[in-house]
Amino acid sequence: MRLVCVEDARQPRRLQNSISVDWVISPALSCWLASQFIPTDYCHLYQSIAIPGLPTADDPDVSTGKVGSLYASTVGQPSLTHSYRSVSSNPQTRKSQDSLLDRGPGSAIVFPATRQISIALVRIPTKSDSISIWRFCFSPNTLQTNNDMSNDEIEQTTGSPGSPFIYVICQNGAEAATKLEIMTSHPNLKLAFSRPGFITFKVDPHDPLPERFNLKSTLARTFGWSLGKTSGDEAGAMVAEIAAVPRFEEAKQIHVWQRDPVIPGRNGFEPGVSTLAREIGKLFEQTEPGLKNNLVANRESKPDELVFDVVMVEPSEWWYGYHFANTVAGRWPGGTPLFNTSVETCSRAYFKLKEALLWSGITIQPGDVCAEIGSAPGGACQLLLELGAHVIGIDPAEMDPGILEHENFTHLRRRGNEVKKRDFRDVRWLLADLNVDPNYTLGNVAEIVNHDSIDIKGVILTLKLTDWRMVAEIPELIAETKMLGFQVVKARQLAFNRQEFCLIAVKDKFLLRLGKKARTSASLKK
Repeated sequence: MRLVCVEDARQPRRLQNSISVDWVISPALSCWLASQFIPTDYCHLYQSIAIPGLPTADDPDVSTGKVGSLYASTVGQPSLTHSYRSVSSNPQTRKSQDSLLDRGPGSAIVFPATRQISIALVRIPTKSDSISIWRFCFSPNTLQTNNDMSNDEIEQTTGSPGSPFIYVICQNGAEAATKLEIMTSHPNLKLAFSRPGFITFKVDPHDPLPERFNLKSTLARTFGWSLGKTSGDEAGAMVAEIAAVPRFEEAKQIHVWQRDPVIPGRNGFEPGVSTLAREIGKLFEQTEPGLKNNLVANRESKPDELVFDVVMVEPSEWWYGYHFANTVAGRWPGGTPLFNTSVETCSRAYFKLKEALLWSGITIQPGDVCAEIGSAPGGACQLLLELGAHVIGIDPAEMDPGILEHENFTHLRRRGNEVKKRDFRDVRWLLADLNVDPNYTLGNVAEIVNHDSIDIKGVILTLKLTDWRMVAEIPELIAETKMLGFQVVKARQLAFNRQEFCLIAVKDKFLLRLGKKARTSASLKK
């Protein structure tokens, strides 16, 4: 719904030529709104112009408030914000600066409301070069305050399922690709706010998401409802402000995390709950609602549990909201699994595979034969050997000496397409991590999987995104993998991935149910 306030009888015609208008209100009605929500010294009597079908200042419904009540009940109780700007008093300068300022003192002006249902009122003091703009937003608990933002990116300050904004966590540097992917698969979402690794979207009120929604995205690490933000220099005051939010009082689990400062692996950074986020989580546990509900911070949540979220976009700027843990990654703080990243490993592939197994539900059993194409220096092989598997590492490069010495490891110093098919005869799980085009990797995998003498249960592939625009090709890659005879195929950019994503596929979905059952059982024992 779009709501505009007209200043004269000619304006609706001009507006309707450029935007869709569902409701048009008169200066008289905007005056009534001003009297309800703006301090008295800011109220001005507007010249009332009769427009067919609209109330005027003489209309008894305006004076009694019936019209305002009608609009409030139709589009939601309006919220109010006041923004202040300094501008030149020169009419020509004002016109060139901002078309909103080309109005007289006390006039009601139009905000086209491309993102929100809103009207605005202007007061220009006679002895000052400053202007005060009051904006009404007809979306419960939603404010739009920054008038300098472009149409492509507007800032969200608060939101709720009644006026929904959602947040999305992604890898630092993947924002543009994530925005494109999400807005392609969810055309009812519009970009609202963006920082490296953190994005919010506004949901079209005419095409809402269910409260327990799932986002169709490979790059989204986690997501949920965004309720707003708080900022300041005193952590205790910020915690107290968030603890007063109704959803916080309902939650028994809170996830607190910092957005990624850089891409994973750079300068020794690995995703997870930072020391600062852990300490802030403890403060939330000690609040009155937290103690009453036995609130637990930064633990793996139970399936489908209501989780309150606090994202530390900056140390002094926290965004908050909630989600239901209806995905595996949704049970982890910030969509990152809770395991120790300080262990000594051959390479980061150890963490990537560990996350892939937890996310996918694949369980490697002792004695399983696994082969990895592109295995050097051996991080993934290290984890497989720890799980009791027999591992074949396929790579012309050198493997880590500790891996080579393991009794259950065999090194084939060849490229994947140079390995004889009989060497895969006993392999049940096939892994690949090649720095090549995804189609090349899938071609190698297809030759192995389709061979008559080979029975692969499933594959775990790390596919490189040499260009972020390749995200658009992921649905096609999934379809091609299904054609190889796999029942279940899933893709996700893992928290420990870089400019790449993980694709897993299994021929029997029962294998994933076994993994899920084991994972849930282990979680409940914690």
